[in-house]
Amino acid sequence: MKRERKTALAGMLAALGTVLLYSGSLIGKADFATAVVASLCVAVAVSETGCARAWGVYAVIALLSLLLVPQKTAAALFAAFFGYYPVLKTTVERHLSRRGSYLVKAAVLNLAVAVLVVLAYLAVHLSVWVVAGVFVLANLLLPVYDFAVTGTWRWYEDTVRRRH
Repeated sequence: MKRERKTALAGMLAALGTVLLYSGSLIGKADFATAVVASLCVAVAVSETGCARAWGVYAVIALLSLLLVPQKTAAALFAAFFGYYPVLKTTVERHLSRRGSYLVKAAVLNLAVAVLVVLAYLAVHLSVWVVAGVFVLANLLLPVYDFAVTGTWRWYEDTVRRRH
């Protein structure tokens, strides 16, 4: 694909991701779902344009959604973890073993959760049990999310990308 087309596609994916996060905030209770679906825009950018432009797509979606989206929860989840996860996944799985890549992804997840918990604690005082539950739940769901991203990526590569 030519450079101009890659740049145009990256811009369209960034716009789509921002619209998804905005529409999810209007629904109300779809914060995690919209953050995950918006991360698929970054995953498509990784496949079609490479990691450098995918970082740009992530940055644009994160910045615009944090500025424009009325309900900031989905935007914060996207910016803190879900948005850059496809780029992180591609990079660490390319360079590390399966166990090493999982450890890096888990460490990044725990750092992101820690940042979100600190920000939430500043807004609303959380109990120790809530914080512990968030960490446990996040670490239990990481393999599920990783498996879902891998499956979706394979489906995209096998069906959509093969057609063009």
